Amino acid sequence: VRSKPMNSKASSSFWFYAYDADRWTEIDVYEMSGAHPEHGEIYHMNLHVMRTPEMGNKHISQGGTWKAPYRFADDFHRYGLLWTPEKICWYVDDQLVREAENTYWTQELTVNFDSETMPEWFGLPDPAELPATFQIDYIRHWNFDEPAESEEQNEDAASEKQEKQEKKTEIYDFSLTTGDGKELNLADYRGKVILVVNTATGCGFTPQYEPIEKLYLDYHEKGLEILDIPCNQFGGQAPGTDEEIREFCVVHYNTTFPQMKKSDVNGENELPLYTWLKAQKGFEGFDEHPFKNLLENMFAKADPDWAKKSDIKWNFTKFVVDREGNVVKRFEPTADMKKVEQCVKDLL
Repeated sequence: VRSKPMNSKASSSFWFYAYDADRWTEIDVYEMSGAHPEHGEIYHMNLHVMRTPEMGNKHISQGGTWKAPYRFADDFHRYGLLWTPEKICWYVDDQLVREAENTYWTQELTVNFDSETMPEWFGLPDPAELPATFQIDYIRHWNFDEPAESEEQNEDAASEKQEKQEKKTEIYDFSLTTGDGKELNLADYRGKVILVVNTATGCGFTPQYEPIEKLYLDYHEKGLEILDIPCNQFGGQAPGTDEEIREFCVVHYNTTFPQMKKSDVNGENELPLYTWLKAQKGFEGFDEHPFKNLLENMFAKADPDWAKKSDIKWNFTKFVVDREGNVVKRFEPTADMKKVEQCVKDLL
């Protein structure tokens, strides 16, 4: 979240919570007690657990503070939270400022703003409904309760996947389903330059729709085709139906390039096209970008070997295919769109 803190004596600007009949759990990303003259520039980042029967319905807290280098209440800053089954980490301007053991937090989280900022608001809003001082980049959560597949199941799935993959040797062997349910044979794009991108409507990279549309307008007649594949696998940031996603893109970004059916790009149900694309070009690292450290830290905590794997890391990863069907470049979402344009232009 990017925000300018309220300059009050004691107030949480925003927080995450979960509630059931037995427990209310709350994580404050920061509390504005730091604005109080008696506290100087010390900001509180707390974990609260209330109404736990096993603890006699008492309110317990894991309090923590962070000393800001200067008066943070006077300007906009980026505040982030990363939680795993083991720990909770607080970030300010993409730097880790506090870490705590995750002793109690097991529920799915919901975000809320302080009542002084936006009363009785829950969930992710339309950007137009946010206060001028707030901008949500993204919220991602994991479900840790899914049963693990057995080794035998994994081997069978991998074998089946490989068998299917071996039958397809070039991009023109694949087909996709469009957002309105029609089949699109990529053989129809033979001789074209193709940009394949997995998209989302609620992501910090969503504004890339604008330069992607400009690419389409500038180069489509010269031989560029764009395959827009909405995907809800990264932070649940493409939650709508195909029709709703299409409407969002047209209303907000005036998109005219074809939109495919919402699909998976990683995992057991990934599109065969993506199995092939990832085999052609693996992950080579993020570019310098305001989100770079946040993404790297998030993935490293979830999987120490994340950078060695070819899977799609996040929304708006792009593959560029030349006129002969070769995957010549993979651009991560952190790549400057000017580099993407130059690559396309050179191939055309």
